Amino acid sequence: MLFSTKAEQLHTSVAAASILARYAFLIEMDRLSSIVGMPLQKGASHLVDEMAAKIWFKHGEETLRSISKWHFSNTEKARAMMNKISK
Repeated sequence: MLFSTKAEQLHTSVAAASILARYAFLIEMDRLSSIVGMPLQKGASHLVDEMAAKIWFKHGEETLRSISKWHFSNTEKARAMMNKISK
C-alpha cells in the first residue's frame, strides 16, 4: 500500500479521480436542490444548519433524511432551529 499526501500532484489517476468525484458531487447537489426547490449549501456551516431547518419545516423529516447525513451534529442544530420555527 502506498500513501501520499497531495497525491493529485504526484499521480495523474488521483487527480482524474478527484475531478470526476467533484463533478459527480456537484451534479448530485443540483439534483437534490431541485427536489427541495432551493440551492443546497455545501459544508458544515451555520448556513447549512439553517437550510436544513427550512427543509425540515417545509418538506418534513423524511425528505431531510433522504438528502442528508442524518447522524451528524448539523441534524441536532437543525432540530433546535426547527423547534424555534414551529413555536
